[in-house]
Amino acid sequence: TGNAPPNATYWNVMAQGGSDGTDVGTTLTTQGDILYRDGSGLQRLPKGTAGQVLQMNSGATAPEYGTVSSDFVKIATTTVTSAVSAVTFDGLFSSDYDIYKIFINEWNNTNADWHKMNFRFGNSQYTSSNYDWTGFYHYRNAANNAASSGVEGGSNTNYLPLTWWGIGTTDNGIIEITLTNPNSTTRNKCYKFETGTMDNGNTLHYFDGFGRLAAYSGSAMTGVTFYANGNHNTTSGTFTMYGLKK
Repeated sequence: TGNAPPNATYWNVMAQGGSDGTDVGTTLTTQGDILYRDGSGLQRLPKGTAGQVLQMNSGATAPEYGTVSSDFVKIATTTVTSAVSAVTFDGLFSSDYDIYKIFINEWNNTNADWHKMNFRFGNSQYTSSNYDWTGFYHYRNAANNAASSGVEGGSNTNYLPLTWWGIGTTDNGIIEITLTNPNSTTRNKCYKFETGTMDNGNTLHYFDGFGRLAAYSGSAMTGVTFYANGNHNTTSGTFTMYGLKK
């Protein structure tokens, strides 16, 4: 009696509280905040910006927000739903990429004609006769199994082919194009293509090949233009370009 705690002469500690805990309500101050623990206690991670993802930092010690990085990047896409004379990608090449992939799906035109491509320089379509190309074609009729194949090519033409047969108004098919060195000022500009379609008569067509532009090796390309032979309008198709990082 008369000796209040914590007088150690009369009292022993039975239980003792720790320091005050973190007030989560004052740590998380903004909508979208996340609570995490670092080396000393609970911390606030502010929300990231649109399109960012939650990831670990370089030291793998705490979370952070960052932008997803990919070696295969979609650069542009165009979908044709009404008649146009041509489809163009221009001003999209950059020093980040040496190789570009272009995919064209269900490209049709008003006259069931075949399809071509031109490179572009200075934001203008290059149609001078300086293209060289070669390709192998094959087709097979699914109804009667009739087939044929052969080799086509051209020197000093004013175009690069992407198909070697007429494309109907409702054909189904895909074209894959690879472009190399469009930004180079010391190397020829080259392309490789593969095309497969099935027309309304169930004939399967395949055409692949390689080509180059002999001139303009000293200038950087600025883009590409796609169009139908005979200047017939394109009526449908989806055109998408990707870049492959160095």
